[in-house]
Amino acid sequence: MCRNPSLTATMARHVLNLATAPSRLNRLIIRFGAVPPHRSRTFTMSAPAAASQAHLMPTTRMVRWFPNTAYPLIVSAPMAFVSNHKLACEVSAANGLGFIQGGRTFKPGSRSLQDLDDSLRLARTYLAQKHQGDRQQREENPNLPIGVGFILFSSCAAKYFATTTVPILRRHRPAAIWLFAPDPEKPDTLRRVVEGIFRNLGDEGWEPRLIVQVGTVAAARQAAALGADVIVAQGVDAGGHQFVNGVGIVSLVPEVVDMVRDEFPKRAIAVWAAGGIADGRGVTAALALGAEAAVMGTRYMVAEESDAQDYKRQALISASDGANSTAKSYVHDHVQGTWNWPKQYDGRAIVHPSYTDSLAGMSIEENEARYKKAKEAGDDSMMVTWSSTSVGLIRETAPAGDITVRVRNDARMCMMRMTMSARKARLVMEAHLQDELIEVKDDGESAEKKEPPQEDKEPGNAFFNKVRVNSAGKEARQEPEPRVPDAGTGYFRKIQHHKI
Repeated sequence: MCRNPSLTATMARHVLNLATAPSRLNRLIIRFGAVPPHRSRTFTMSAPAAASQAHLMPTTRMVRWFPNTAYPLIVSAPMAFVSNHKLACEVSAANGLGFIQGGRTFKPGSRSLQDLDDSLRLARTYLAQKHQGDRQQREENPNLPIGVGFILFSSCAAKYFATTTVPILRRHRPAAIWLFAPDPEKPDTLRRVVEGIFRNLGDEGWEPRLIVQVGTVAAARQAAALGADVIVAQGVDAGGHQFVNGVGIVSLVPEVVDMVRDEFPKRAIAVWAAGGIADGRGVTAALALGAEAAVMGTRYMVAEESDAQDYKRQALISASDGANSTAKSYVHDHVQGTWNWPKQYDGRAIVHPSYTDSLAGMSIEENEARYKKAKEAGDDSMMVTWSSTSVGLIRETAPAGDITVRVRNDARMCMMRMTMSARKARLVMEAHLQDELIEVKDDGESAEKKEPPQEDKEPGNAFFNKVRVNSAGKEARQEPEPRVPDAGTGYFRKIQHHKI
């Protein structure tokens, strides 16, 4: 029996969400406990087909907050020079939630503001062309089903964000606003940006969810106090920029979930997990930790729609063993001549020659000069490719929508297999107490008492425990190792503890 009630409740909730989904796939999995024999082990569905199935998905808080999404929620991170409007729209069209990168410069007339306006306009046009038959729905809900991410360490963020950026957001109405990396030496930046957003929302029916990315519980507490709807708990397995002092999501996510529950009991605050997630197993683990969505970045870098250069895609696909093939360091920024990130943040990337040269003692000045020369010469082997430790799980490129659907369905099947295992384990525990021979039905829900075949009653048969006589002359059953259910007959032995 699980000794962690909150973890048990969390898994039970996710299993219930999945078990109540009336899709044919889920009914098949519930019946057989795995993918039926005539099905592929990896179930895939095209993005348009996934969108057509959205109304069959179970209702969760994330589905209510983001109506076009499906359970479990898969999110594509807002990555600079990677996440464009096509990538974000394809993820959202597949019932995930896609994000574009909104930039880090907010001064009036800046190029970042023009790029943001253009990206959101292109996103609306792209979605309109992709779903031409949904005109009525678009007119009823003019909000964009994608989000926008911003980097806040610039000194102009607190001063100009409300006056230059929020009006663009109000015009295009994205579903969410994602904030990351305020300068710790300017502690009022995040507060002023958040206040500027809330103050300028208006009453036109546009209420975007405010998302704040953090790497520590302390930062999560600050975000919650300022009014965040979602806290992205980013672990150190993540690719790209992150907190220098951090931990993995296995400990970070549950502690943030507990903090939100205990310190903000009257607030509806969701926690998303980010860092090292690249497939359905990672999504399932994130949900078990208490997260309500899983964020993937590196996995979407190799999507066909991303802006990542070909050499970066190839580096990610060919790499394996993220513990040795990636490294977390300031060097990745410094060799590129990027020195403006606050010291609280470093980044994880594929190990490259400049990094190994730095470890060997090369000065950063010489290293930076060599990097610049290699870039001018077109030597891609010297370039920095941001990557999470999950790089070994990424083996091919694919459309962003297909990645979203595949990961979500793999997560569903992973949860259903866990459900079936839990049901069978429950039956074993009951058998342990009752000492009966039973047959497990296909649905795993019930069992019938069965008399063993007559020939199985011979001494030494594997169905029965051997009997010995103890020193007091009393018969007692020996306690064998638990027996795995026989796949052929469905019979297994219920075990009884030896009474001392």
